Amino acid sequence: MGVYGGMKHAALLALLFCTTGMACAGRPLPKRVWQLQDYNMPHIARVIELARRYGINEVQLSHNIVMSAEQVLENEKLAADINTICKHAHRNRVRVSAWTHELSGVPADFFVDNKVNLDDPKLWAWLNDKYNRVFDTCPDLDGIVLTFHETQASVYHDGSVVSSLTPPQRVAKLIDTLAGICGSRGKELVVRSFCHQPSELQFIKEGFAQAKSKFVVMSKCQPHDWQPFYPHNPLIGDVGGHPQIVEFDCGHEFLGQGDIPYIDVEYMKGRLDYGLSKGVVGAVARIERYGNHALDTPNWANVYVFSKLLQDPSQDPDRLLEEYVSQRYGKKAAPHVAPALKRTFDIMNKTFFVLGFWITDHSRIPSYGYALGHLEERSTAKWDPDPKWAEIEKRLMAPDWVTLREIQREKDQALALCRKSLRELESTRPLLASSDYEELMTYFKREEAVVRTWRAYLDAFFGVRAYEAWGDPAYRTRAEQSIAESLECAEKYNMELREVTGDGAGDAVHRIGEFVKEFRAKLEAKAAVKTTSQ
Repeated sequence: MGVYGGMKHAALLALLFCTTGMACAGRPLPKRVWQLQDYNMPHIARVIELARRYGINEVQLSHNIVMSAEQVLENEKLAADINTICKHAHRNRVRVSAWTHELSGVPADFFVDNKVNLDDPKLWAWLNDKYNRVFDTCPDLDGIVLTFHETQASVYHDGSVVSSLTPPQRVAKLIDTLAGICGSRGKELVVRSFCHQPSELQFIKEGFAQAKSKFVVMSKCQPHDWQPFYPHNPLIGDVGGHPQIVEFDCGHEFLGQGDIPYIDVEYMKGRLDYGLSKGVVGAVARIERYGNHALDTPNWANVYVFSKLLQDPSQDPDRLLEEYVSQRYGKKAAPHVAPALKRTFDIMNKTFFVLGFWITDHSRIPSYGYALGHLEERSTAKWDPDPKWAEIEKRLMAPDWVTLREIQREKDQALALCRKSLRELESTRPLLASSDYEELMTYFKREEAVVRTWRAYLDAFFGVRAYEAWGDPAYRTRAEQSIAESLECAEKYNMELREVTGDGAGDAVHRIGEFVKEFRAKLEAKAAVKTTSQ
């Protein structure tokens, strides 16, 4: 059985269940987890060795490493590499779990009218056999992490499955099936509550309450996805009495993916404290976004602070940040470097989000359609009942001059903060090693390029929205000026932008050029409609 140090699956679960609801200040949380996404064996080996030094007792393999059970069964090299990872991790007293999505890889025999037939008992026998084969193939895996969404068929979605059971009953049945397999093999089942809609979250919550098995719930610190302005995830502390861990993103999928500084230690502390007040027994941090690692960037400060908080949640995150900066950049430079890094939380939130609303395309500048759709689809008002959010959404969909000035003020604040950090870092040149100085200046100049370009882009986007909504030629004039500034920024900062535009983004000038064409087409279409109506 692949559990290091003689700690059996049942004993770990007993520990988690008995500590649910306990105050954890001053002592380590039972589950202290890093999540890995990059299928790079030397990198994984290095991270596992670091994990032991940082007091981390588990790693999760996900994303570019493994996302479904059938990958393990169909790829001999992947299976062999997972076995190698497990052996290395266990030598370092670190457990290993692998992500999976279900329903996934379902054979055609179990479909009815292009939907998976959950009423077919052979489907559940197939599922049981699949995971037994996974554990036969990778016997040292300590557990699996189940996700219901972004898969072949979401078990609670009537559009992809047919069943006599209600959506919560389906959730419970899938959990109980996998928990039974895991339990019989001495493995742990972790079940994620990730989904896209409040209704789906309710199905999952009810499914947790109906499930009869022992398992661990894993919930993002906010509902749905990594949006810092969302409220706390309503499922935290409300999962039918099951032990729960909270997920954080130190890989910053939507906030630069490690290619620009984004230090959110106070934010993490606040979310973690909330989880602890609701009885969570641990936390997991994504420490990379695919091949973009927090490791070896200024953002490793987040991982350092996160890991220290899991050892003792009562610690002050600012003091831990200063401790890290002193170790990394020297005690003399720390009083200047730490504030510059800490300021990046406000800088990038004010850059990538608009008055608290989501618009970014995985750290890339979005197309017009993507941005417009996400203002509604990922609306902060969807998750937070405070009426102010519904009012802001309404204003963003049809911005007037007051709203445009408010958006620009927010972006100007981001730019001013960024410039302040640059000045602060410039003053530390005599206090830093030359390589450290050059590295920090590169990161912060890249951040300034992103702020400037997003400022111009969003001014253009909302200027077009204003012209479409109100038809005032003055809005068109403003939008045209911002469009020109967007192109100017893209050409000036092309190399810096290419570092942070995300996977598959291509050349920044080309991307922004395409969006400019889109903007101008919108302006011309509105002008043509207005001329015709007159």
